[in-house]
Amino acid sequence: MEAAQSPENNKIIPNFNVKDSEGQTVLGLALWGGLYDAAGRLLGAGANINEKNMEGLSLLHQAIEKQDISGALFLIEHQADLTLKYGASFYLYKIYFCLENYLNIFLYLNKI
Repeated sequence: MEAAQSPENNKIIPNFNVKDSEGQTVLGLALWGGLYDAAGRLLGAGANINEKNMEGLSLLHQAIEKQDISGALFLIEHQADLTLKYGASFYLYKIYFCLENYLNIFLYLNKI
């Protein structure tokens, strides 16, 4: 894992946004594995919730694409950027598909 050195007390700061060979971050791997407690700790340690993979998809885009309701709700609850775009028609289609098929995401988004 890559790391940076802090000027304060020579602390080593891990880079939680390093990507694997498929462009996935540690946070993404935790989410897709259902490890939400670990994902929360990674966010607290500095992982970027809006980091994009090699295809330019954010974790929220990927959750929508995977139809992963729990992952999408986790990301929304932890302040994922809802305005990030990836090909407007692709993104809107995916959101529409999820909203049409998963009413609880629609209801949750309306609470925000």
